[in-house]
Amino acid sequence: MFTRVTSTALRVLTLSLLLVVAGYLNAQTNAYVPNQSSGTVSVINTATNTVTANITVGGSPDGVVVSPDGASVYVTNFNDGTVSVIDTATNTVAATIAVGGAPAHPAISPDGTTLYVPDEFGNTVAVVDTATNTVTAAITVGFGPISVSVLPDGTRAYVGNFFDGTISVVDTATNTVITSIVATTFPTIMHVTPDGTRLYITDEFLNQVVAIDTATNLVVATISIGGEEVFGLAPTRDNKLLYVGTFGSNSVSIIDRATNTIVPPLITVGTNPLGMEFTPDGAFLYVANFGDSTVSVINTKTNGVVATIPVGGGPVGLDITALSIPFAKFNINPLVVTPHDFLEVGSFTLGASSKGIDPVHTPVKLTVGTFSLTIPAGKFQKIGNSNNYIFQGTVRGFSVQFILTADSFNGRSFSYLVNVHGADLRSQPNPVKATLTIGNNAGATKVRYF
Repeated sequence: MFTRVTSTALRVLTLSLLLVVAGYLNAQTNAYVPNQSSGTVSVINTATNTVTANITVGGSPDGVVVSPDGASVYVTNFNDGTVSVIDTATNTVAATIAVGGAPAHPAISPDGTTLYVPDEFGNTVAVVDTATNTVTAAITVGFGPISVSVLPDGTRAYVGNFFDGTISVVDTATNTVITSIVATTFPTIMHVTPDGTRLYITDEFLNQVVAIDTATNLVVATISIGGEEVFGLAPTRDNKLLYVGTFGSNSVSIIDRATNTIVPPLITVGTNPLGMEFTPDGAFLYVANFGDSTVSVINTKTNGVVATIPVGGGPVGLDITALSIPFAKFNINPLVVTPHDFLEVGSFTLGASSKGIDPVHTPVKLTVGTFSLTIPAGKFQKIGNSNNYIFQGTVRGFSVQFILTADSFNGRSFSYLVNVHGADLRSQPNPVKATLTIGNNAGATKVRYF
């Protein structure tokens, strides 16, 4: 029987699983799988379920998380205290960040600017600026921080402390712990649901999943899972189900979130499942099996395994990124710039391989030269049953109004208007490069301003 003592000696054999995925789009996607024994990351093309690359990283790669724009993959190397940064365009290591200690399962902010890396044996979380790949702060948390999950609005990060059974709640604006939740005995892997209302935590030794209400930071449910050693979990994007892996029983259970009960079927996968994540469209769940060095692919309509993919030795984590899809057309009118704000009006047509956009569930990023602004997933509102969307609120201290309107019944062409108050773009070059990214759909062009 696998025990925590054994797993600690091996690097605790836990799962890495935090996903920031550009969602609801069925473009080509890649799954990134850190192989602890091989010191590599296997890249799986999910369209063909084949390994297209094996990338050499640091010692005992463990945790993995994808940037919101899909451009970078961050892999923690438990044995050498580093994070390998993979460029997804080339599938090569573009940078190595020294964070020290024993880095475990990381998370990234919804705007992609900040990486949170727990040090399991140092009782801290390193805060990394992704623009410079440097550590800017170290947050002291509980005993044995092993995983992190961030709210969709980016305001709080939750840190699971394995050895003292607590969850540290971090205010991301100040990088300070604002409260500590006594949640379960051995909190292992955590996931905030896409709607941001619940934090789910697996408990390795008690074989259970605990649900925390993020509004009150109180435990609202405890769900017992059959089998031995519950590790990984993945909530569905529609907020209805939660898939949970059991390391000792080689299976995946399904929890109905409305009732917090297990529903059939129990899915048999490979040996010792750890990391798991859904494809952006939710059609498939990929599960890394540590014991037999494979990845199981589950069809979520039938809940049956439809493929088994050999990868490197001892796969621990798994994360999936959708490749960027360029707009077929992208135009921006001349910008209106004042000392206090700017107005951008434009239009775009989705590329041929795009299956649509979903601003409600995916981040929306706007850049003008060196100015960048990301509206996190969950902030846009859909207007009725139309393909029209609106956001009004404050992002990074800027007052933002963003209106997105469908120009066609099939939802392929859109017009948009963005007004940002508090930003002065007069020092930018003229013309200036501007980009718009919605999920993994993106466009770039040069535009003049007056």
